[in-house]
Amino acid sequence: TTAFGADLGVLFMPLDKDSLRLGLTARNINKPKFDFAGPGDYEVDMQIRAGAAYNVFDSLCVAADYDITENETMNLGGFSSQMFNAGLEYQFLGILSARVGGYKNMADTDSGPAYTGGVGVHLIWLDVDVAGAVSSDEVEIETATTGTSGGTETIREKYAFFFNIGLAFCPARGHSLLFF
Repeated sequence: TTAFGADLGVLFMPLDKDSLRLGLTARNINKPKFDFAGPGDYEVDMQIRAGAAYNVFDSLCVAADYDITENETMNLGGFSSQMFNAGLEYQFLGILSARVGGYKNMADTDSGPAYTGGVGVHLIWLDVDVAGAVSSDEVEIETATTGTSGGTETIREKYAFFFNIGLAFCPARGHSLLFF
């Protein structure tokens, strides 16, 4: 089925020169419902997230956000998430940026943090970003070589890669900031 979800957000800039930005978003404020053939209807709960960003100086921004509400998943057997995210972005020459950061699911005590990084090019109103994430959790896998019984190797449990091309509609700044 198809449903309509309504979101609402506010951004507050209490200081001159927009060096500090405080935000609050509420997603799915109308609690959209979906029909399922077997288990019945599913209602998406409202999610609330708060965040802050501070420009330490023109080329360095520090940002963090936190899920105020714990988010339940329907299809993962009661898995919950409540994310805390933090990061830094440094801009070079007004068009290049480098980002580092991390995130942690505060509702899942068994999982460790993940580390993120990325680079971006911001040309007039066009943004091109490449980013990645790797978890701190490790898992052992069995390895086998020809003619031997093999052994084990430890690898990172999760990896992610992101590529984004976007338009920034902020001509006064000439670019937009993307945090993940």
